[in-house]
Amino acid sequence: MRLLLPHHWLKTGTGLLAGMLLSGCQTTGDPNAGGLLGWSEQKAQQRLADRSEALSQGRHELAGEHRQTRQLAQRRRELSDAEAAERSRPKSLQVPNDSASFTRALREAEMVEETAPTSSGASRARRLRGLISAVQADRSLDPETRAARLRSLERELARLRVSLGL
Repeated sequence: MRLLLPHHWLKTGTGLLAGMLLSGCQTTGDPNAGGLLGWSEQKAQQRLADRSEALSQGRHELAGEHRQTRQLAQRRRELSDAEAAERSRPKSLQVPNDSASFTRALREAEMVEETAPTSSGASRARRLRGLISAVQADRSLDPETRAARLRSLERELARLRVSLGL
């Protein structure tokens, strides 16, 4: 059975169908993703501006990374130079190993405190032990200053040992 439609319905239906299809299409600035009409110059310009902004941001971030790399390389060279200079110094002037030097000085102060023949000698040794601990705990000091203060306290401790006859 064949359905016969009036001719004007066919024209109107085709027009409505085409209108619905075209109204559902979006324009784009991307030549690879177009609809039926597909292209919009304004959207293409916006797409280019967005990509240009992203590229500019990427270049800015990369420049920051390069700057940081140069700063770190400079710091590494400075540390290498300082290490080489430290190795070339006479042993008496070298910065001691923090942990071992402080441990040794603290043990010695404790030993003087325990073996001091007088309470005043023990008190002086206890004071020196406190000063050594304070220098060890003070991380704001650079290594050379820390080492110089430790050497000074070690000399004072040696003078105390001699004065106590130990």
